[in-house]
Amino acid sequence: MAKKPGVRKMACVSFLVIFCICFLVTGTAHAVEPNTVSRGEWIQQLVSTFQMTVEDHTTMPDNYFSDISSESTYYSDILTAVEFGVIDLEAGEPFQPDSPATREFAVQTLNFCLGFQLDEGESYTYSDSSETVYPDDVQIAVNRDWFALVEGAFCPDQPITQAEMQGMLADAQTVLANDAAGENQSEFSVEEGVIVVPETVQVSVDMEDTLTIVGYEGTIQTGDVFVVTFGGFPVAYQAGNVTEENGALVIQGLTGEATEAAVTEACVSGTSEADLGKFEPAEETTYYITDRSKGANAPVETLTIAPREMEYDEASKTLTIIEDVKLNQATAGSLTVVMSNIETDHDVDGTLIFVKSAYFSIESDLSVTASIRFDLSSYAGIPSSLPLGGINLGVAKLTLEMNYDLSGGIAANWTGDLTAGISYRSGDGVRIIKGFQKDVFSMVADVELRIGVRALAEFNLVELFKGSAWASVGVQGNASYTYYDTGTPETCETISGYLYAEVGYSARILWESCGDTVELYNEKNSPVRVYYHYEDGVMVDQCSRNLSSFPYYTGVNSPYFNPGPGHASSSYELGGVVRATFTYEVKTDSETGIQYASITGYTGNPSVLVIPSEIDGYPVHMIAAQAFEEKTSLRAVTIPDSVTEIGSRAFADCTNLQNVELSKGLVSLGSNVFNGCVSLLEIEIPKSLTDISLGGTSDSLTNGIFGGSGLTKVRFEQGMTKVPEYLFRNATNLQNVELLDTMTTIESGAFVRCTSLTEIDFPESLTSIEGTVFEGCTSLTAVDIPDTVTTIGSRAFADCTNLQDVQLPKGLISLDGNVFNGCASLTEIVIPKSLTNVSMGG
Repeated sequence: MAKKPGVRKMACVSFLVIFCICFLVTGTAHAVEPNTVSRGEWIQQLVSTFQMTVEDHTTMPDNYFSDISSESTYYSDILTAVEFGVIDLEAGEPFQPDSPATREFAVQTLNFCLGFQLDEGESYTYSDSSETVYPDDVQIAVNRDWFALVEGAFCPDQPITQAEMQGMLADAQTVLANDAAGENQSEFSVEEGVIVVPETVQVSVDMEDTLTIVGYEGTIQTGDVFVVTFGGFPVAYQAGNVTEENGALVIQGLTGEATEAAVTEACVSGTSEADLGKFEPAEETTYYITDRSKGANAPVETLTIAPREMEYDEASKTLTIIEDVKLNQATAGSLTVVMSNIETDHDVDGTLIFVKSAYFSIESDLSVTASIRFDLSSYAGIPSSLPLGGINLGVAKLTLEMNYDLSGGIAANWTGDLTAGISYRSGDGVRIIKGFQKDVFSMVADVELRIGVRALAEFNLVELFKGSAWASVGVQGNASYTYYDTGTPETCETISGYLYAEVGYSARILWESCGDTVELYNEKNSPVRVYYHYEDGVMVDQCSRNLSSFPYYTGVNSPYFNPGPGHASSSYELGGVVRATFTYEVKTDSETGIQYASITGYTGNPSVLVIPSEIDGYPVHMIAAQAFEEKTSLRAVTIPDSVTEIGSRAFADCTNLQNVELSKGLVSLGSNVFNGCVSLLEIEIPKSLTDISLGGTSDSLTNGIFGGSGLTKVRFEQGMTKVPEYLFRNATNLQNVELLDTMTTIESGAFVRCTSLTEIDFPESLTSIEGTVFEGCTSLTAVDIPDTVTTIGSRAFADCTNLQDVQLPKGLISLDGNVFNGCASLTEIVIPKSLTNVSMGG
């Protein structure tokens, strides 16, 4: 990317002549002359040309501009352009839709959509570059003849004419037409001696470039250079170790010098869809960190990042990755990434001498939910990024990583369609392909932070076209706090946040290298920008001291209004508008006489929600029954440690709920709390939990705390001594259970009818398995009960119809009735001599 050169020296007379010419052509600053174009009209034309649409108008951006309203002529077009990041203007500033669209405004917004890049080292060929804000975009306009220079000057403030607008848009339409995906074709030539594996042969490859080839009738030996195709796209390898396994060739492919000229000519285009079922997660990583606030002798602590859960849904072709963040084994938070519909588009037409065109892009539906519970800002040694895993698409390798800079807790969710890539056409140069169309956004934070996900795709058509394209999307939050010695208010606090995105590429097209990173969204053009201002702890819509740097504050009617828990209130009044948020009832503790709040609901529809520990001066000890039932907007919930009780069906049928951080002080769960939460794949149970209420006498298959949920994995807080009764009753998707070596008891019915539970490892600390614990666990095939267990309750393994192998403990004393009733596959068992008490009841 060319850097802005130094200001060119000009003779004063020449400068004045050019200035006068530009001024005369420009006319007045605000009136639109005949045959010229207004800013609003220009944006309308861009929205139409690039077919920008927002399907769900409830997710439209807020109106960040001071001079337009819903009655304004171009209101919908302007907000649609904001949704796509086109308008680079700080929140609170006027947009001036009726003022003339200047040359520089038109150039900047159009090239933002097109993404043309200057060649490395290219200089500016117009004389007034020092008077432009976007000099690179202006040079693109000069290169593409969008405007005629005036005595060598661009005249950035000169209004554009209707004819100029039509010419610019016609050029844009030609560029877009060249990008349009053509029919899949795969025509290429290879160097003599290179083996070509037919497209009809099944080929797969992992992240280490180990290929598996099924159904190939030819021969490939060590050292051979060969070409396979993925979606018609030829990829060359040199065979390393070649083995045969179950009729398939397994080849460790080494891309090296011998493959550089393997493909000599190619005319290929097509689309490849990723098989996310082959995604390879990153391994657990441990970092040794120190708390700088504790001085030079601070003890070394551990920060562990580990894959907590990864699940691929074959029906929807959706991959869910959950990463666990732990500090000294205590859960600090989690990150959930959901990906689907990953596709690569490729189009290359060239030879080893001349490339006519080259195009590569990757697109994915992406949803990220982050939940970090506590402050990590004082620690040294925390990395700024960590790998999540990757997948080899054949056409490209895709790797994911989490980027973060945490100074405190956050809950956030963003969902959208991500696109990144590069386009080259002889005569046009390089364009960066970029886009993130937001669907959902929510953020709750009281601190400064940054957290996001970076996707990197590496592609290689040997010497013709190779490189990488990447995109990062996430949330940036900022916080400022000022205390005053005199006057009122005594404190001013401003919290802001926005959705950020950046895209980049690094490529070599034949012998020419190019690369750049550009911002897609920043604080001035992000489709979502939230600002809250507090004075002495009370939210206001303007700073009384006039010191705030934000001329805009998020209103109570914004769909993105979601204040942090540190300033929780049941209602907010901004600009004369009152909006209720949390609803609650005041209750009195029968033992202490202390009044507390029981949260009964939330009037907004955020995708992330942080329950406050205190509201309107009352400590929050309870979430009432049905408080958030069927709130399908919810994707993440963080419950403070002050909450001791959650009522029945509090989160039932929240079908999009993925992340739940339970209170570390939770004592009681009502019936069916997470019933029907099909997106909830894992959860950590706090050791404080002792009381489970199923409510009623229903014996239906969905009755239970997690009945009908998507729960596949469960973890327990360190130090927990028992699994509470009926906790996982009817959790029919539960597969993985890790019991702790501190546990002594599994209480009655804890895993009854967990029909997907295939195995369970019992700790040596266990002494008692109570009645009906594993009743109806039809996927259990074997259990090895440690010798420390002395009692097994009635029907503990009843109706485990596939249970074949049982190792009873040598220390078993008591065995209640019908323990193995209905275990039709159990044909043999060894009774320990320690057994003295057999009860026929139950």
